[in-house]
Amino acid sequence: MQSFPAYFVGSTAPNNVEDPIGKVNNPAAEITTIAEFLSKQENPQLLITVHGYNTALGEFSPVRYAATDKATDKTTDKTTVKGHGVKKWYQDIREHIEEHCAQGSDGLVFIGYRWPSEQINGGGNDSLFHKLWNASQSLPSVLKVIAIIAIALFSIISLTAILNGPSQSASFGIVAVIILILATIAISL
Repeated sequence: MQSFPAYFVGSTAPNNVEDPIGKVNNPAAEITTIAEFLSKQENPQLLITVHGYNTALGEFSPVRYAATDKATDKTTDKTTVKGHGVKKWYQDIREHIEEHCAQGSDGLVFIGYRWPSEQINGGGNDSLFHKLWNASQSLPSVLKVIAIIAIALFSIISLTAILNGPSQSASFGIVAVIILILATIAISL
């Protein structure tokens, strides 16, 4: 399939509600270009791919397209600088369509859309502390306050029950909660 126009569209909303709204470029010229291209096609097609959760915005690869010699039908080797994030993912989709979908329409326009989402940074080798720290950093302010109050109340009630010689049923309750917390921590590792 021959080359076709592709566009990247990102939501203007910030990743978190507490973050400021960034500068927004006026998309009118690009929208007009897409509309004019599609209106001139015999068989217009619009392919929209949407992603956002747990994706870094990333960068496109600057050199991605191989040239095909029509006489020999051979494709030259690609020399690429790898991109990353959702932009690279959309670029890879576009390239896959170009290389493997010969039956595609000449009137195809590809749009990759990303809604805002922070990338969750906790990797498999991170310590529990780092995972909890990353999770706490992604919480909205109100939930951070609620979590701090809940942890403080649980600690005070547990220490009070232990220091005042808890009854047998209270002891079992505290032990059950501690086991539940330890099991949750063990599962998350």
